[in-house]
Amino acid sequence: MIFGISNSINTMNNSAFRMMSNNNAMMNLTSFAGNFGNLSTVHQAEKSLLMDNSQSQLMYKISEAQLKALKKLEKENIKRTFSAFA
Repeated sequence: MIFGISNSINTMNNSAFRMMSNNNAMMNLTSFAGNFGNLSTVHQAEKSLLMDNSQSQLMYKISEAQLKALKKLEKENIKRTFSAFA
């Protein structure tokens, strides 16, 4: 169970970092958009970053739900253990 909790937290951390990096890259695209001769290149890069951002958000939410379920299971296991002693 500890491994599952650690894995969920790690995935959430990685997803949050990817979202931050993607947002930073999108901001850089707007700063340097004039340097590209063809704006379709900028549009394609932006589309790719947005898709990766959406995927990272989904992974974050899935890991968050998994972590919540694991914590609930852990709490139930602790209650069950202590009720056996009572």
